[in-house]
Amino acid sequence: MQVGDPESAGAVSRDPNFCLACSNLAEDLPPPRSRNTDPMDQLSQTPLSPLARLRSTLLNRDVQRRVLAPITGDSLGLLVNLITGILVARLLGTSGRGEIAAILAVTQMLSWLFTLGSAEAAAYHIARHPHDGGRIIVTWMAVLLPSIAIAIGVGELILPILFSAQTQETLHYAQLFILVVIAYVILDFSYGVLAGDHDFIALNILKLAVPASVAAIYVVLWRVGSFTVESALIANAAAAGTMMFVTVARAIYRCGLHPPELGLAKSSASYALKAHLGNIGGFMTARLDLMIIPAFLAASSVGLYSIATNVASIIPTLTATLAIMVLPAAARAGTNSVRTVIRSLHLTIGLSLVVAIFLGLLAGFLVELVYGSAFEGSVTSLRILLPGMVVDAGAAVLWSGLLAAGFPARAAAGAAMGLVVTLVGLVIVLPQAGIEGAAIVSTLSYATAFVATVVIYKRSVGLPWRTFFKAPPMKDPEPQASSA
Repeated sequence: MQVGDPESAGAVSRDPNFCLACSNLAEDLPPPRSRNTDPMDQLSQTPLSPLARLRSTLLNRDVQRRVLAPITGDSLGLLVNLITGILVARLLGTSGRGEIAAILAVTQMLSWLFTLGSAEAAAYHIARHPHDGGRIIVTWMAVLLPSIAIAIGVGELILPILFSAQTQETLHYAQLFILVVIAYVILDFSYGVLAGDHDFIALNILKLAVPASVAAIYVVLWRVGSFTVESALIANAAAAGTMMFVTVARAIYRCGLHPPELGLAKSSASYALKAHLGNIGGFMTARLDLMIIPAFLAASSVGLYSIATNVASIIPTLTATLAIMVLPAAARAGTNSVRTVIRSLHLTIGLSLVVAIFLGLLAGFLVELVYGSAFEGSVTSLRILLPGMVVDAGAAVLWSGLLAAGFPARAAAGAAMGLVVTLVGLVIVLPQAGIEGAAIVSTLSYATAFVATVVIYKRSVGLPWRTFFKAPPMKDPEPQASSA
C-alpha cells in the first residue's frame, strides 16, 4: 500500500493518525438534524434532476467542508508529488531515485513506529477535554524524546542490513538522514494535537506545506544546477525541520503549555497503544516492500519499483478522503452505520476500478511521458499492482467502518494477515523474480487483507453476505440520549 511519492516526506497517504482522529472527533459532533445523515442519502432522496442534485450537493456547506476541501488537498498533494517525482526521475535516473526512495522509506517507517500512537491519543483526549491540551503536549513530549532517541539508535543498527546491496555512500546518507526522525515524530504528534483541537484549516495547510516546501526547494536546486541525491535529502530535512517548528508553535498557541501529569500519561498511553497496534499492520504493509527490496536488489531496481508504486498509489490517494469520511459519517449514522459503510465501499471500489483501468491501459505511455524512457521497466510492476490497489482502497473503507463500530483490535487483524504475506513472500520471491515478483506479492497481500477485513466486518456487525452487494435500506435513527 505504497501511497504517495516517497520523495516527499509529507506525501499524501491513507493517514492512520488523521483517520482515527476523525473517528474520535465524530463523537463531539452535534446529533443529526434529520434521518439523512449520509450525504449520498440526501442526494438520493431529493426529488431533483441528476444535475440539480449534483449542484445542490456541491453548494452544501457541510459537503464543501468535509468532502470537497479534503479532496482538494489530496489533489494538490498529488500535483506536488508529481512535480517532485518527475524532477527526481529526470535528473537523477533510476539509481538516484531508488536511493532517495529507500532512505526516506526507512526513516518514515521508524518515525511512525516510534510515535507510539501519540497523535491518536492527543486527538482523542483533546477532543473530549480541550482544557487538557497544554498538559497533553508537555506530557507526551516527555515520552517522545526518549522514544526518538531509541528510534535513531535502532535505525543506525539496522541500516547496514537493510542497505547491504547499496553503495557505502548511500548507506552514509541514510545514517545521517535518520536524524530527521526527530522532525517526523514531532510533526506527527503535533498534527494529532491540531486535529483534537478542531483546528482543521491549519492542519490541512501544514500537512500540505511539507511536500510543497520540498517541491519548491527541488525546483530551485534544479534551476541552479545543484540537484543531487545529497541536496534532495537536505531539502527534505530542511522542509520537515522548519515545518516542525511552525506546527509545534501553532499547537502551543492553540493549547498553551501546562505541567505534565502522570495519571494523564497512563490513561492516554493505554489508548495510544491500542490505536497504534490497530494501525501498525496496514502501515507496515505500506512501506515494507521499499524497506526490504534494497537488501536484495540494486538501487536502479528500487527506483523502478518506486515509480510503479507511486503511480499505482494514485488510486488509494484519491479514495483516501472517502475512507476518512466513513468514520464520522458511520459514527453519527447510528442504526444506518452499516448502510453508510457499504454505500461508501461501493463508491470507492467503483471509482478505483475506473482509475485502475485508465492507468492500466495507458501505463506505458504515461510512464515514458512523465518519467522518461529509462523507467519503462516499471510498467509491468505497475500493472500488477493495480488490482491490489483497488482492493486496498476497499479495505480502507471497511477498516474505518470497524473503527467506527468500536472494534479497533479487529480492524488490525486483516492488515496483520496481509503483513505476513508481504514479509514471507518478499523474502522468498525477490532473489528470483525481482520487482515483478515484489508487485505480485504486494497485490496478493492487499487481496488477503481485503478478504480478511470483509469477513471480520461481516462477523463483527452481523451481516448477511448479500449486504455487501446491496446496501440495507434506510432506517429511522435511534433516539438521541440527552446529555447531563
